[in-house]
This record gives sequence, structure tokens and C-alpha cells, in this order.
Amino acid sequence: MRVWRNHARGKAPEGSLKRPSPQQSSAKGRLKPQTSSLKASTPTGKTFMSFQLIMFYTLAAIILFGALKTVTAKNPVHAALYLVLTFCMSAMMWMLMQAEFLGITLVVVYVGAVMVLFLFVVMMLNIDIEEMQQKASGATPPPRSPSAC
Repeated sequence: MRVWRNHARGKAPEGSLKRPSPQQSSAKGRLKPQTSSLKASTPTGKTFMSFQLIMFYTLAAIILFGALKTVTAKNPVHAALYLVLTFCMSAMMWMLMQAEFLGITLVVVYVGAVMVLFLFVVMMLNIDIEEMQQKASGATPPPRSPSAC
């Protein structure tokens, strides 16, 4: 019962680990803040980029390329495939950050379900890009031959 009373008064029970307050710790014993640098250093003091940092920049460049091509692609099927590329590289970025569940979820939900549905709708609509461009420009399409009917 004594342990409980000490704990209720703000004192830690015996055997527990409690971080010392700043007033209790000495200037020598204080913890230094950790810096999260992705650059590793050699014994000579030179720094070089780690594998994770190289992968991060590579994946980021591929994601930007895929996103730009998704927006600028003229063919909707190509745009959908570039979007699949962007989603897969984003999933690899999640894997790089050790968030495996989010990476797998992104692949299963977006690439596996949404993109398949998008491609299904695009192919069911059978959009003819050339015909749409001719209508937008005001040009009349060439006359069809009677045998085409």
C-alpha cells in the first residue's frame, strides 16, 4: 500500500524507471538532442549520402515524373498507367520509411481496385481522341463510305 501512496503523491514506485527532471540532472549528465541526419560520415570526416537518401531522391524523382505524365498524357490509358507507376513508387516510398502496412494498402486499394475500375470505364467508353479533337477544332470528319455502315 505504501508504494501506491508514493505513486499517488508523484513519486515513482521502487524499481521503476523515471527520467530525472532538468533540475535534478547535472550539466554533464543531460541528454543531447539527437539529430536525424541521413548523411553518414567516414573516419576521415567526409560525408556521403546513405542508401536510404539516394533511394528517397530517386523515388521522389520518379513520382514527380509519373505525376506530370499523368496530367499531360493525351491518351487516357497511358495516363492511367502513369498513375499506376506513381502509386507503386509511392508505395515503395512508404516501404522505405518502414510503414509497410501503408505501402501494401496503397497498392491493394488504389492500384488493385481503383485503377482497374478506371481502366474498365475508359475501355468501356471507347473514347476516340482524334474524333474529339476534330469536333473541338470545328473541322468536319471525312465522309464515310456507304460500305462502312
